[in-house]
Amino acid sequence: MWIFGKNGVLSIVRHRTKRGYLMIRAITRADITNHWPDAKITCTPAGDYRYRTTLPDARVIERIAKAIAAIDYDKVKPAILDKSKSDLHMSVFFSMMDYQDTACAALRRG
Repeated sequence: MWIFGKNGVLSIVRHRTKRGYLMIRAITRADITNHWPDAKITCTPAGDYRYRTTLPDARVIERIAKAIAAIDYDKVKPAILDKSKSDLHMSVFFSMMDYQDTACAALRRG
């Protein structure tokens, strides 16, 4: 699951070998520490995501649920706290809009 939130960008996947754990991956250390300040983070320079931590399912679910409950904005892009990531968010947004246009055109062609 990818989460593009105002506190960072996360990739959350099932841990391959630790039952009941999720691996949280990110492009910056802060993207993880913004949610889990005390998480033990490893740096994997050759990995697809440089920063990673492994946490129990319940801890991840609780924190993400709190982040959702704390949504206080009606537009995502202006709410992004790290303005240096604006281009990243915009490129994802435009990619989604391009895909949407392509998918709608395909449906019309039937």
